Amino acid sequence: MIKDVRIISDTNHSVLYIDSFSDELKYLIRNHLQNIWNGFSDVQDDLHNFYSYTNTLEFFFDTYDSKEDNIRKGIIGELLAHMLIPTYFPHLTSISILKNFEENHIKKGFDIIYFDYKTTHLWYSEAKSGNSKKGKPSTIYNAILLRKSRAGILEMITSDRDKLWDKARTEVEKTIPISKGRFDIKNLLTKDAPSINTSKNKKRVILISILFNDLSDLIDPMEVGKFHSKTHKKKYFEETIVLSIQKNTFEAVAKFLKDEITNPQR
Repeated sequence: MIKDVRIISDTNHSVLYIDSFSDELKYLIRNHLQNIWNGFSDVQDDLHNFYSYTNTLEFFFDTYDSKEDNIRKGIIGELLAHMLIPTYFPHLTSISILKNFEENHIKKGFDIIYFDYKTTHLWYSEAKSGNSKKGKPSTIYNAILLRKSRAGILEMITSDRDKLWDKARTEVEKTIPISKGRFDIKNLLTKDAPSINTSKNKKRVILISILFNDLSDLIDPMEVGKFHSKTHKKKYFEETIVLSIQKNTFEAVAKFLKDEITNPQR
C-alpha cells in the first residue's frame, strides 16, 4: 500500500519492512503528523491554526531534542506505529495522541489505544523500539522487544491505576469528534477502568516492536508467529495481535522532520 513498505501478514501477526524512506512515506508523515501529535479532533476544531504543521514540528522537537537516543528511538518508533497501523489495518482507529501533556516529558500511560468501529472493541497497545548494540541478529533482538512489550502492557492492564484510563479518556476528547462516537468510546474505557471493572476481565492487546536494524538481516516472520502462539497459550489476554516493524535507522525520519521546519512541503 505504501511504496517501499512490504508486509508479511497472517491472521494475528504481521511484519512490516520499511525498505526505504520513500517520498510516499514522507508525504504520509506530512499529512498525519498534526493529528498524531495533537489529536484529530483538536486539529479539526483549531480556529487559529495553533496546531499548524509548522507549530507541531516545533512542539515535536521541543520534546525530541531534549531526550537521549533510546528515548528518541521510542518517539520515532511510536510515530511510525501511529502512522502505519491504521494504513495497513484500516478497521483500527487510534484514540491516542503521541505528545505528553507534561511539558517536555515522554508520554506516560498506554502508548496507543485503538478502537475497532466494526466490532466496537478496544485494543490496548505497547510499542517498544530499539536496535541491537551487541550485534544480536534482528530476529533475536526483535523477540526481546516483543517480550518487553508484553510485560509492559500486562503490568498496566492488571494494575489498579485508574489514572491510566482517565488519561485515555482525555485523549479521546482530542482524537474523536462527537459525531464519530466520542461518548460511546469514553464509556467503553470507563467500563475497563480498575475501579469499575472489578472482575478484572482480560483485555485485547496489540504488541508492537519497532526494530532499527539493517534490512540485510530481516526479522523472521515465522518467529513472530511463534511468539504470538506462545503468548496466546499463556492466556494473558482476551485476544492478541503481534506487529513488528523493521527500518534501517531512526535518524533519517528525525532529519526529515528537522528539515521540514525550515522548508515545509505543505
